[in-house]
Amino acid sequence: MSPDIRIDSLLGRTVLDEAGEKVGKIGQVYLDNENGAPTWVTVKTRGKHAFVPIGLLGHTDDGATVPFSAEVLKDSPEVDVAKDLNRGREDVLYRYYGVTREQADQRASEAGHRYVRPGADDGDSLR
Repeated sequence: MSPDIRIDSLLGRTVLDEAGEKVGKIGQVYLDNENGAPTWVTVKTRGKHAFVPIGLLGHTDDGATVPFSAEVLKDSPEVDVAKDLNRGREDVLYRYYGVTREQADQRASEAGHRYVRPGADDGDSLR
């Protein structure tokens, strides 16, 4: 089992695609409105914030990985980072990535990823 991953430690991490190429950096972590669990991250790419289910992230010592190409991020549905990520928007994103919420959660669990919240929420990056 992997050690616990502090949510705030994800912020600013470099993200690599399936080919090992840099595609951006993690900008924000979104928390579930009902249970406070982390469910999404945004990957800041050139001119866009792409939402990625947190369960699809892999982790390295100095960054994170996603199991798809930079093109997949580039073509992902537009979601306004200033708005709340409601169920309807989440459903569109899950369909785009070809997973359900449960499948994304299961992938994180199988990889041994357990995300923990920091003691203090900074209010800007954790939503």
